This record gives sequence, C-alpha cells and structure tokens, in this order.
Amino acid sequence: MGLEFYFGLFGIFALPFIVWIFSTDRSKVMWKAVIGGLVIQLVLGVLVLLTRPGQMLFKVMNDAVLGLLSFSDRGAEFLFGNLINSEFAAANFAFSVLPTIIFFSALMSILYYSGFMQKVVEFVAWIIMKVLGTSGAETLSVSANIFVGQTEAPLVIRPFVEDMTLSELNTVMVGGFATIAGGVMAAYVGMLHSYFPSIAGHLITASIMSAPAALVMAKLMVPETEIPTTRGEVKIEIDDEHENIIDAAASGAGTGLQLALNVGAMLMAFIALVHMGNFAVGWIGEQIYALSVQLQGFPAFLWGAVFAAVLMALFIGRIWWGQRRTKYWMLGLLLTIAMPVAALFVFSDVATRLGLPNMPWAITGLLIGFFLGAGITFKWFRVLKSVWLKSLAWLIGVSVLVGYLTFLLGGSGSEWGAAALGASLIGLIIGTVIFWRRPSARSAIVGFIVVFVAAAIGASLTAIFNLEAIALFQELSIQRILGMIFSGLALLIGISFSDLLLVGQLIGEKVVINEFVSFLSFQNMAVSGLLTERSMVIVS
Repeated sequence: MGLEFYFGLFGIFALPFIVWIFSTDRSKVMWKAVIGGLVIQLVLGVLVLLTRPGQMLFKVMNDAVLGLLSFSDRGAEFLFGNLINSEFAAANFAFSVLPTIIFFSALMSILYYSGFMQKVVEFVAWIIMKVLGTSGAETLSVSANIFVGQTEAPLVIRPFVEDMTLSELNTVMVGGFATIAGGVMAAYVGMLHSYFPSIAGHLITASIMSAPAALVMAKLMVPETEIPTTRGEVKIEIDDEHENIIDAAASGAGTGLQLALNVGAMLMAFIALVHMGNFAVGWIGEQIYALSVQLQGFPAFLWGAVFAAVLMALFIGRIWWGQRRTKYWMLGLLLTIAMPVAALFVFSDVATRLGLPNMPWAITGLLIGFFLGAGITFKWFRVLKSVWLKSLAWLIGVSVLVGYLTFLLGGSGSEWGAAALGASLIGLIIGTVIFWRRPSARSAIVGFIVVFVAAAIGASLTAIFNLEAIALFQELSIQRILGMIFSGLALLIGISFSDLLLVGQLIGEKVVINEFVSFLSFQNMAVSGLLTERSMVIVS
C-alpha cells in the first residue's frame, strides 16, 4: 500500500472533523450517528470492493443497469431508426443518451405505483435508522435519494414536512445534494459504459454509500436539538394520483421528457458558452505570456514592491474617503502594508535562491486566497463594523489576482503556475465556505463534502490493489482551471487524486459540459465535479 492509501485514510477522518468545526452546536452532535454512518460506509466499501460475494453483487448491479439500458435502446430505435448505433452512441447523444432519462423516469413511476419501491426504501431506511438513531422522516428521504432525485425524494415524507425540525430539514437537503437521481445515473451509464464497462456498478455503489454519509455530515453540521415527531418510525405515505399502471408509466415518461429536454437545451447552450470562454481565456493567456517573456529579467522583489505600492495607494484612498474618524484605521493601514510587503519580500528572497522567480506570486496568492473568501462574505453580510476591517477585506479581494497572474505569467506549461492558481482559488473557496452560513448554501456544500468522504474510502480500499487512473490535462481552458481547483481541493483535504478520478475517461466535451451544468444548477453537484476536457469524471 502506497501513499494513496494513507491519503484516503486521512480524508475519511479529516472531512468529518472539518464539518464538525463549523457545526452550529458541537455539544449536541449525535456521535452514535456519526460513528455508525462511517462504519456503514466502510462495511459497504469493503464488501463491494474487497470480497468475492461483494464483487459478484457489484457485477450483478452493473449488468442489471446495462440490461435496462438495452431496453431503452429498443424504444429509441423504434422512434429514431438507424440513428441509434451502439458503436456511435456517444456521437448520437440526443438519440442514445437522452432517451434513457425518459425510460428510467417511466420505470421509477411504475415501481412507485406498484408499491415495490416504497418497500425497498422502507427497508433501507429501517436499517439505517436502527444503526444511526436518526428520525424516520429524514432517513426515509435520504434513502429515497438513492433511487430518485432531490425533487422527488421529499415526496415520500410530504405529510411530515410541516413538523420537521431544522436539523431534519437540513438532512433532507444534504441528502439531495449527496446522491444521484436514477435518470441522471442512466444518462451517465449510457455515455460511459462503452469506455468504462463497470461504470454502472460504481455509480450505484457511490449513491448507496453516500446515503449514510449524508446523514453523518448533516448531523455534524446541524445537530438535532429538538425532539423529532417521527423518531423511531419508518413509514411511507404517498397518495398516488395515477389511475393504473399505464397512467403511471405515461406520467413518468412525461416527467422524464421534460428533464431530457432541459438537459439537451443546457448542453447546447453551455457548450457554446464554454467554447467562447475558452477562446477568451486562451487569448488573454497568450497576450500575458508574451508580455512575461519580455519582462522575464525583472527582479522578483521589485514585482513585490510595485504590487505593495499599488495596494497601499488603494487602501489609503479608501480609508481617506471612507470614515477618517475611525480610531483603528491606522492599525489597519499598518497591517495591510506589512502583510503583502513582508510576504512578497521574504518569498522573493527564498524563491530567488531556489531559482523560482514566480513563486512569490504563488505563495502570496495561497495565503490571501482564504481571506478573500472571508472578506467578500463579511462585506456582503455586513458583519464587520469598523471601516478599516471592511477596507482590509476589500483590499484583500484585489489580491486574488496574484494567483491568476502566477498561472498566466508562468506560461501554460508551468506546473508551478498551475499549482499557484489552484492554491489561490482553493483559499477563495475555503474562505467563503467557512463564513457563508446560509442554510441552502451550507447544505449544498456539505452534500458535496459527502462525496469526498465516499471518495476517500474508495481511495483507501482501491489503493490496496494499486488501481490507477489518468488525468489528461490539455490546453489552457476553463475546464482545466476548474479541474485544478477541485483536484487541489481533493489533495488539500487528504484524498488521493488518482483514486478520486477512478471512474473512467470522458468521451469528449458533452460530459464535461453536463458536469458544468450540474454544478451550476446544484442538481447533481455532489455526484460529479467540474472536470477538464477529455479528462475524467469525479465520482465517489
């Protein structure tokens, strides 16, 4: 077992600890639920990945999903004829992939009408509830999220929503962000199974493992401080409005059609927008790189002095035209001058000795990235009362440009520049997350972390077999920049990047943009990350 195993092992414990630090009430955390949830995840991971019966079950699940997809292909062939070709399924996205969403939506509607899915969800919820001690309503919702999306899952607990506690409502939202809907999973399998035959088994395992993890993280972030009305109860109450099974199938197909059309429309729009963004970013990078070649001999410490002088001028101007009577403004001025100047000069000297003239920009960007996020959030929510603190937050916000300049001045082939950009933006993300306490955003962020926990477990277990994955970083583009942010974040929190990407190669920009759209809409953010062009999909 190499370093990847220990990276993953560290992430399993580090991620819950990070969430606990920012809990709304650390003294009320249900440690039984936390420990029990992690144990369930580990047991599921070991059974599926390390035991022969588990691997057989994994294969059965994978084959079952692929078999269902073949039925979807038959329906699509009837409608679209020879436009459906298994060898070119990726090329015929609209005719081969989108129909799977419609088919799975109709199938799930039939299963709910028949009562079969309710029994499965109740069984899963009963096991989780007994182990974790969570309430029946929240456990049912999270369990339903294994099979359906975050919009449909709360319908199984509709009668209990009005009486749910704040902690339960947070759990319902986290569960929606942490799992993948059946129709979306079918779409991913349809796109990737030709290149990664076991993709269906991986996605099903990931969604199942994320259910207990969602309960763990939700209870760490917003512990239960009230008495839930459904504690100890697991019962689904759904008033089915369908007249018969045909009506259920037709209704499900209609719902799936709406989703498929939305997916197709967003893909067309965002593919064009991202290509436009790629062109702009590439052009800017070329211009700045050409400029950096001309200024390559300019000493690093002079860059620091110029940068510090500009910041001082901006800060003094803001203070002068702000509230001059504030008694703390001088302290703020001194701190603002001292921090960037000291950092840049010290790092310049060290970087010169190491032969890395661009590193002052990189390290400074890493240090101030965190404060940028905190500063923006503080400023937006008016938490800071004194003018010098607000001015300092505004000033630090300007400093994030250091990270971008590092990447661009270093050239598209500079690994140090890429690392600096990722580090700066990581600081931005973390700083904003820590101080951004809005419930909806908090639930989305926690749901995203849930997938990292499952990824960490998978990284540790797959490292035993030395399973490897390849990340193909191509030209400077939006996908590459966003991919570096999340790969850097994964490394920062202790997840092996190679094992985190162990899902399979993407088949072009279609999947990339789908991930991009998913993140922006928060629909399936917890199941898939933002990736590089012709790279891999991040799935736990």
